[in-house]
Amino acid sequence: MTRASFFGRRSLAALLAAALAAASVFATPAARAEGRIRIAEQFGIVYLLLNVARDQHLIEQNPDGAVDAYLRVNHSKAGRALLLNIVKDPQVQFKIAPQNTFALAQFMHRVGAIRNEPKTWRDYFFDDPATAQGS
Repeated sequence: MTRASFFGRRSLAALLAAALAAASVFATPAARAEGRIRIAEQFGIVYLLLNVARDQHLIEQNPDGAVDAYLRVNHSKAGRALLLNIVKDPQVQFKIAPQNTFALAQFMHRVGAIRNEPKTWRDYFFDDPATAQGS
């Protein structure tokens, strides 16, 4: 091993360590900010419904913050006013359980987007207490 490659590896390792340390320092406060819509607190399907339920209440309590978080994460070209009108519309509901999905599934089968025709909405959802009240 030459002296140049040794120092090259050492400096690369130091740079990588510094980048990881900086990422953990700057990412932690954003993930733990209370009262804000969280992008991801934990990775994994176990935490998904918990985060969705918690964020559902935040959307209802703070629609402005929800729209801002959506725009920040998705870099959407949609106007903030349009999205705010959608979120505040009383006909739009944010629920964990699926709602009115069966008609969409039947349509998708008719146009060939899905091969097997579902007989009920439970054909394409797992049995789960969170989806028990769905349709």
